[in-house]
Parts: sequence; structure tokens; C-alpha cells
Amino acid sequence: MKVWIDLLTPKQAMMAKHLSEEFERLGFEVVMTTRRYGQVLGAVELLGIDAKAIGEYGYGLEEKLRLSLERAGLLLNFAKDERPDLCFHFLSPEAARVSFGLGIPSFAESDSPHAEATSRLTVPLSTYLFTPWIIPKGAWARYGISRDRIIKYRALDPMAWLKGVEPEEPEELVLVRMEEARSSYLLDKRGITEELVDRLSKAHRELKFVVLSRYGEVGRRENVEVLRFSNALELLRKAKVAILGGGTMTQEAALLGIPTISTYPSTYLIEERYLIPKGFVSKVGSVEEGVREFERIVGDYARVRRECEKKAEDERKRMIDPAPFITSKVESLMSSLKP
Repeated sequence: MKVWIDLLTPKQAMMAKHLSEEFERLGFEVVMTTRRYGQVLGAVELLGIDAKAIGEYGYGLEEKLRLSLERAGLLLNFAKDERPDLCFHFLSPEAARVSFGLGIPSFAESDSPHAEATSRLTVPLSTYLFTPWIIPKGAWARYGISRDRIIKYRALDPMAWLKGVEPEEPEELVLVRMEEARSSYLLDKRGITEELVDRLSKAHRELKFVVLSRYGEVGRRENVEVLRFSNALELLRKAKVAILGGGTMTQEAALLGIPTISTYPSTYLIEERYLIPKGFVSKVGSVEEGVREFERIVGDYARVRRECEKKAEDERKRMIDPAPFITSKVESLMSSLKP
């Protein structure tokens, strides 16, 4: 059988790499597509993924719509040429629409029911949906998929690529990830990360702040380095503290035992609701809160770090690797879908 995987973000590239390896281990032929977008193309190259870039990323509402419609047409031609037996995507509106229109079974995977726009466009068209166990089925069923088509796994997504990864002795490095400000679900939200980094970097000149920038935000100074794309996981392993405006790196940092401050500029993500009460992550809603929390962490760093690493070690032992679980389930479900 041939599986077509469509990936649209660096996080999806990480998951797609491990899913493709597991699919191939089961005897599937794998073809992958992505879109022309600097961050994801950098991830694809870094990970050595063979994915065909089709279509582009849009920045405003009208441009997002126009480019999505264009990409769907291009993917239609791709699917007609490749003739896949199934499609696997991560809430890709174009892949979901094309596979539904051509009668190709489509399997979605996501930990982001807060992404309302993409969920409304993809979830009702997906044959099955895979999601972490902490996400209630109702969070997905409201988009139009029946509960018996939602399959849970006991893991946070980064467990697929954190096997054998351990934190290193922390350097005097603070890793910062900016918010995904141009995503459809954050277009009207103002983040605090840029101002927080400005305040902290002036107060702590002994620390180096490495900022993973999405769109070129954040002013540079002697102890602030701005990167558009890099091996974020390698930087995270060396970090003393992580200040993160996105969900995936927050999970990675928590599972590695890195003291983490979340600056995600909206209501609590579901994974934050799980991680924060357990003490893995501190959520801040203002620059002043962020400064106070940062000073609390660095003021008693050895103890805070020790507690974070112990919690992370215990938590990882309770989780599975989602990649082999998902691919094995897809294989059995495809057998049941055959006429």
C-alpha cells in the first residue's frame, strides 16, 4: 500500500519522519508533500526528509484562502499521479479536501483542537483522527467527527522523537521561541515574548538569549542572538531556561526537564492544563509576571532544575512512542476499510 503524508510545519516534519519510518517498516510505500515556507523547508532539509514542495504559505486571511485553493488544485494533480491508498495529514485543509474528493481514506493526527479554522476544514472530512489521551473526544467531536473515529494514545507528540534524547549540562543559555503570530488562531492576539526578552536580556547580561524567530521579530544586542531556523532540540538540551510561545516546544522542554515559562498569548492550551498543575511549566500573562517567574527560577536554579528533571523522567516512563502505535492502527484500520 502507498501512503501519502502531507506536512506543513517543522513539528509535523518531526512527526512525519518517524511515522514514515514506521510505515516503511510495515511495508508501506511512502510519498510526502509539504509547502514552500522557510521554516518547514529548513526542517525538511535538516531532517533529511524527501518531501515534494507543493504550494505556498499565506500570511493574511485573503492570501491564506487564495493560496490554499491553489494548493488544493496542485495536490489534486499530485494525488491523481501517485494514486495513494491512503492520506495521512496533520489537519491539512488541502490534503483533507483532495483525499475526501477522490475517495481516499484520510487519517489525521493533531494535538491542537484550539486551531479552529483548520479543524473545521479538516476534521469532518477525515476518516479517523489520532490525538493524545489528555484531549477530550468532545474537543474534536464538536467539529463533526464521530467519537468512535477518534483514537487516543497515551503520549504527548514529542515522545515520537525524544527517544534516547537527554538534556545536557545546562549552559548560560536561555532559549526563546516566539509566538506563531500569523497563524489563523492568533491573528488578533498580542504576544509578550519580545518585550519580556528585552527586559530580561538587559537585566541578565551574563546570560545568552537565543531567540528562535518566526518572522524576524526581536532586536539584537550583545547577548541576544536571533535565529530564523536551527536545530531547536539541540539548543533546548543545553538551555538553562526556556521561554516559549508555542505548544510543541513547551512539551519538549517539559519532557526534558528544562525549567519552562509559557508565553502562549491565548487561553490555556490543553497540554498546558495538563503540564502546569504538575509543575512542568509556568504560564505568564504579562511581562511583569514573566520577569518575576524568571527571577524565581534562576534564584534557586539547582533545586528547580533537579525537580523538573525528576518529574520529566517519571512522566516519560508513563508514555508510549506514538509513531508505531499510530502506524499499526492505520494498518489494521485499512484492512477493515477494504470492500
